[in-house]
Amino acid sequence: MLALGCQFISPSQHVADAFNSLYGDGRCRIINNGIDVATEAILAELTPLTATAGKPKIAVVAHDLRYDGKTNQQLVRDIIALGEAVEVHTFGKFSPFEGKNVINHGFLTDKRQLMNELNQLDALLFSSRVDNYPLILCEALSIGVPVIATHSEAAQEVLQKSGGRTFGSDEVLQLVTLPKAELAQAVFGDSLQAFRDRSRKAYSGQQMLEEYVSFYQSL
Repeated sequence: MLALGCQFISPSQHVADAFNSLYGDGRCRIINNGIDVATEAILAELTPLTATAGKPKIAVVAHDLRYDGKTNQQLVRDIIALGEAVEVHTFGKFSPFEGKNVINHGFLTDKRQLMNELNQLDALLFSSRVDNYPLILCEALSIGVPVIATHSEAAQEVLQKSGGRTFGSDEVLQLVTLPKAELAQAVFGDSLQAFRDRSRKAYSGQQMLEEYVSFYQSL
C-alpha cells in the first residue's frame, strides 16, 4: 500500500508512533477523533447539571461489560465494595456487576438517551486498555461529566486536550467518592463550566471535519 502511494491517518498519536516506527517517520498523519454533528446537536440541547442528589454516581460504559480489556472488573468491584459511599451505573450488555449500590441500565442504542443518563451522573469511570482514541470520553467531557481514567496511552492523549490526567487504581477509589464539582477541581483543576467549555472546543467534530477536508485537498 505504501508503494502504491497510499496515505495513512491515525486518530491518535501513540498509534501513529507505532505505525511510523515500523514504516518510517512521517508515514502516518494524526487527525484526532471528534464528536459527530448529530451528537453535537444532542449535547447542545442538554442542560448540564452542576450537582446530583445523594451519593456520588459513577458511570461505567462498554458494549460488553464482561470484557476485561475494556472494563477493569476488579476495579469496578472495589468501587462497589465502598458501599453507601458511591452508586455505580453500568451501560452495556452482560453486566457482571450487582449489589445494592449498582444500577444496570443495559445496552442503550439511542445516543440521546445515553447522553441524558450520563448528564445525571457525577463521573465516568474509564479503565479500558485497548482503545486508541475513545469518543465516549470526548462526549462525557463535552457535557460536563468529569472522567476518572486509569493509566493508558489513549486516555492520557484524550484527557490532556482538556487539561485532565489519568490515575492509579488507589487514587480512583478516593476520587469516586467526590461530588461532580469537587471532581472537576481534582481532575482538571477548574470549574465544571470551564472544563466543559474547553472540552466542547477540544473535541469539536467541526474541527475534525476541517482537518480531513484540508488533508483531502492536499492529495
